[in-house]
Amino acid sequence: MYIYTVAAMPKQKAKFVGDPSIKYQIKRVNTCISDKGKGRNEIIRTNLEYDEAMAIIENFNSMEGKSQIIRDKEAKRKKALETLPPVNSTRLSYRINTSQRSIDMSQNKQQDESDRETKREG
Repeated sequence: MYIYTVAAMPKQKAKFVGDPSIKYQIKRVNTCISDKGKGRNEIIRTNLEYDEAMAIIENFNSMEGKSQIIRDKEAKRKKALETLPPVNSTRLSYRINTSQRSIDMSQNKQQDESDRETKREG
């Protein structure tokens, strides 16, 4: 999951929150990576007005919330599938073998008939 923040561009200081005289950048922190891991912080947008930056962050946060809901649903679905009893594989394989055997038998009948016709002609 990501956390998005607004910060002033380097070498610029805001006199108050939302100061329009400076430009801002959006930073993203990956919370899934440990504190010691490299690549935890990223600058994803630069040279923005404060209002633009806040609108982008609100959009990112709403999308992040939606994707988290989807991930949670998928995890629940996988967990439910794991708790289902196993399929009786011997019955399934017997059905497959039986149907394969009937296919093989019909192919053998056709081959026998074509052999008989060949012998009659010759």
